[in-house]
Amino acid sequence: MKLYYRKCPDLIKKMFGNQFDLDYGGWIAGGAARYLWLNELSPLMSSTTNNNHQHDIDIWSRTPEQYNKITSYIHYELIQRKPIIFDQHEMTCGQPIHKLNDFTITCYDSDIYQSNNAIIYQSNNAISYFNCQHAENYYIVQIIRKPVDSLETLFNSFDIVNCQFATDGEWVVCTHEALDAWQDNKLVMNRNSPSPLKLARMVKYISHGLTVDKELWNNITQAALTARTTGICDDDYDDYGE
Repeated sequence: MKLYYRKCPDLIKKMFGNQFDLDYGGWIAGGAARYLWLNELSPLMSSTTNNNHQHDIDIWSRTPEQYNKITSYIHYELIQRKPIIFDQHEMTCGQPIHKLNDFTITCYDSDIYQSNNAIIYQSNNAISYFNCQHAENYYIVQIIRKPVDSLETLFNSFDIVNCQFATDGEWVVCTHEALDAWQDNKLVMNRNSPSPLKLARMVKYISHGLTVDKELWNNITQAALTARTTGICDDDYDDYGE
């Protein structure tokens, strides 16, 4: 796999130290890595907590041990407090803990830790850390639970080639296909991906100003048509009238 290299802004090294390695994992990949390639840091940070317009920093690991090491680092270096995990029946400071979209909400008791209400959303696929603090800014960090054995495997798992950017904090790398896709302002299907792009994600990227290449458009419309004509329920193709 041929990769193009560019020096990474020092933000990642300052936040995560030496947690990542292009050859041995882990990796920050996807949209956040592309912003680092462009040296555009503002979409990744916020000066206030609970900013839903931030772009999250997505992390993958190569082994379960590496996953545990990175999550521990996030807890003690970016959140700097031991988390208290509640279930839906427990209370803290008189406030109920809610459940959203089948995520278990993990939070910190601000009366005890005087935190900035750092929140962790946990699912079967990932853990998302909101309000991770570094210097004067806040970040959303998400770590994917399932390990991948190499950067090539990770890139091949992405449904579109536009996402094929990654960094270890020292270098940002991308594929030739990713560069071409963004240069042509197109959303391009990754033929190596085991998961086809679905309608909701296509709309997300169209909202960023990308146009859909012909092959991807045919793939998406055929999948949507199949979902509707067969009566198979698929949230990505369902119409909620929004």
